[in-house]
Amino acid sequence: RTLAPKRLRALSQAISALGSEKCQLLFKALSNRGVILVTFLGGGGWGFVFHVRDSGKDIALKVLRPPYQREWEKRFRREADFLAKTAQRDVTIEGPVVPHVEEVNGLLCVHMELIDGRPLSELVLPTSPLAAAVLIRDTLVLLC
Repeated sequence: RTLAPKRLRALSQAISALGSEKCQLLFKALSNRGVILVTFLGGGGWGFVFHVRDSGKDIALKVLRPPYQREWEKRFRREADFLAKTAQRDVTIEGPVVPHVEEVNGLLCVHMELIDGRPLSELVLPTSPLAAAVLIRDTLVLLC
């Protein structure tokens, strides 16, 4: 699959941030378990997200950007726990992907459901404090 120049630059930054050797070891370890890298989805301040195929199911693999502080790891694990709780409520034909954290060659990863579409940052940009409050309220309504 060919990546757009912007995404290719982001992938290059991800590999640089994670360390090329650690990236190779990560995907080699996952490959040995039958997990296939499909494409790079994007990244941000906390980490990077890859589209992978595990046991024939398309999932997202989020990798925490090293080096990270203990607090980052706690938040990363808390996010995975929150996602796991919401996934238990989800009913899909194939069943939800229950998010879980694992450490692979020194990199913290969370396996999570892949949701096709544009990044949330492209869809929602609150223009005022009121818009942000409405967004948060609506999100909480959906999750609770």
